Amino acid sequence: MKRIILSAFLAVSVLIAGLAALPFVVSSQNIKTALDQQIMQLTGNAISYNGELNLTFSPYLGVELSDVVIAGNKQNEDDPDLLRIENLQFGLRSFALLFGKIQLSGFKLVRPKFTILVQKNGEGNWSRINNIIKSAKDTEQSGSTVAGSVESELRDASLSVGDITPGKFEIVDGIIETVIAGRDAPNFRVTNLHGEFDWPSLASPWDMSGKGVWRGESFEFSNVANNPLALMTSGRSKLKFSFNSPTVKASFNGLATVVSGVQFQGQTSISTPSLPRLLELLLGNEHLMRPVIGEFAIEGEMFANAREFRFQEAEVQLDSSVANGSLQLHWNRDTKSKISGTLAFSSLDLTPLIETVSVSDPSPVGSSAETLAQWPFDLDVRFSAENYIIKKSKFGALAAAVIVNQNEWAFDIGEADFFGGRIVATIASNNGASAGEIELKGIMSDVSMGDITRDWYGGDIIATGNTNINFNLKAPSETALGNFREFFGEMEITLTDGRIEGIDLAKAIPALNQNNGFVTISEIKGNTPFSNLSLNMIIYNGVGWITKGIANSDVSEFSLSGKADFIGGGLAIYTDIRQLANGDKIPEQARMFVGGTVRNPLVTKTPLTNSRPDEREQSDG
Repeated sequence: MKRIILSAFLAVSVLIAGLAALPFVVSSQNIKTALDQQIMQLTGNAISYNGELNLTFSPYLGVELSDVVIAGNKQNEDDPDLLRIENLQFGLRSFALLFGKIQLSGFKLVRPKFTILVQKNGEGNWSRINNIIKSAKDTEQSGSTVAGSVESELRDASLSVGDITPGKFEIVDGIIETVIAGRDAPNFRVTNLHGEFDWPSLASPWDMSGKGVWRGESFEFSNVANNPLALMTSGRSKLKFSFNSPTVKASFNGLATVVSGVQFQGQTSISTPSLPRLLELLLGNEHLMRPVIGEFAIEGEMFANAREFRFQEAEVQLDSSVANGSLQLHWNRDTKSKISGTLAFSSLDLTPLIETVSVSDPSPVGSSAETLAQWPFDLDVRFSAENYIIKKSKFGALAAAVIVNQNEWAFDIGEADFFGGRIVATIASNNGASAGEIELKGIMSDVSMGDITRDWYGGDIIATGNTNINFNLKAPSETALGNFREFFGEMEITLTDGRIEGIDLAKAIPALNQNNGFVTISEIKGNTPFSNLSLNMIIYNGVGWITKGIANSDVSEFSLSGKADFIGGGLAIYTDIRQLANGDKIPEQARMFVGGTVRNPLVTKTPLTNSRPDEREQSDG
């Protein structure tokens, strides 16, 4: 009992003595000296105060300082300060005060501004911090007395890893910006920064999390490093990182290595509901591209450094289409950066791409050849698909590539299934031409013309048969890629063993002769079989001019001339029909004109003269 009373008496005596000494220990000068020493210990930089120091007693014993500045490593007088704090709050450890010592804890930075300055020689205004940490690690490894800082204030100190204890920090309404020497505007700026940072000692992991606003968009982040000391002294550490905003979600779990530069390798995922918005956010360009691709996601093993961002064996999602493969992003400061890769899709929906480039107005960015060549990245992406979709049509295998190299570009279909046959085609820029052109050329072989016309055109008159098509078209480089009216060139079409469904030309001859040269489609409804049909066409202004058209069957032959509007569907085609001799029967012949549209054709008889209005129109033009 006496021992208990004696112990209590001693404790109360120490408490009373500590409280009596408190006014002498907790003086403004003593607190500032303790703060100076801790800041110098942590950063190698001196701290300055322009405001008053105030003690606080709620919710705990602490200190408030206003207008606090840590200048950092400056090379010029007008260089910005490394850190300016409008209001700095921190606690005082009560137990230490009882023994006449001042120990600081729990820093709260209210409206701080961090300015990361990179000089022209590559040196940063934070370099003294790295010197402090490196010296502490050297001391820990050697066990000898080594100066903890290159600064004179700490030349006589012997600091090891365990001696430096950053502690806990809270940031309220802060700003972080990076400035490259010689540039007027900040290169990177985060506002409304709120977060927490906990690093008990240099030998322990750190844990940080928070939220802020970047380029007008709010975000949240977290970061855990198992061995941050290694990252700051040319080593490696396990690292977890996450970033979440309305535009992009990203996570990384792997290794970070610092040798000659920073490298990351580990499991990574990146996803965005809008790839154009993500590029706009990253590059700061509000008119970068049309929304050809909306949703984008990639997940897999990633390797990254200052010049390269590489995914291997990754899963990539483009809207509803999913692929496996690799993607690389190579940064280049002197020329365009480059995206390259190889992707294999099970099914690829090309409808968004087709619908985007089909816009006839060339002014929106991303629709014309000129703006595609001005895209901020070079591209070399090869892709394949077990099947692909265009609108309501589904096809088999596809192998293609998208290439953008400086101011030239190409979309190359190496080979693809197309309506029962194959297609090989290329649409590319031709900047060697005097004013710059787009070239569209290719070959369709053994395709089904019936399926093409049914799926893509419809109407009452449909041509069928095994079809081969050669085309070579050009357009001015400023043309919207889907504006077919701007394309001009040649097209050859051959069909075998087919028929023209919806019209029986054999019925047309007597019908035209009996009805004063005018018939309705219902009167000659039927089919016209043929063994061969060939058309040579000149394409101009979205209209195909038939320069040569011949078809024949066992019982008749006919020739075609005139024009067909591929966009509006208008028809102005002259047809000479001749029945072949059949025994003693005299062959009949007639010439008719098919007008109207593909969906609503109109057939009339024309005189058998040597020249036709359409021929005169072409010769006059």
